[in-house]
Amino acid sequence: GANKDYASKDGVLFNKAFTELVAYPAGKQSASYTAPPTVSGIEAWAFSGCGKLSSISLSAKLSSIGDGAFWRCGGLSSLSLPEGLTSIGGGAFAGCPSLASVTLLAQNPPKLGGDVVFPYDTRILVPATSLDAYKRAPGWEDYGEQLEAMR
Repeated sequence: GANKDYASKDGVLFNKAFTELVAYPAGKQSASYTAPPTVSGIEAWAFSGCGKLSSISLSAKLSSIGDGAFWRCGGLSSLSLPEGLTSIGGGAFAGCPSLASVTLLAQNPPKLGGDVVFPYDTRILVPATSLDAYKRAPGWEDYGEQLEAMR
């Protein structure tokens, strides 16, 4: 019968309103994925182990990324995080050895969860006007060497 709580689109699991991306199947062979524009949250471990994905486009509405959301996404090389993002869970990008750069469009540094959020060699690009704010924000000081103003 119909599921009251969840909905699926192209094999990807969402809540009924398509505002939360719950799980992307690790076995999916696609190299790229574009999240629906309604998605404001990516749940914990949603993309974990999706090694085939090299590019993911996130919704402009995205405000939260759960713990370990992109854990072991070995093929992911770069990612842009939208302006409205307010929180990134612990270990969200751990085990992403190919992740060369993450671009954060948020003027205010999102709250970071515990554990290592980003690989130690990933460049983290932030709005030039916010660079100092990022360098001072709780949790972000651990990434001081990696933070750069975007051009």
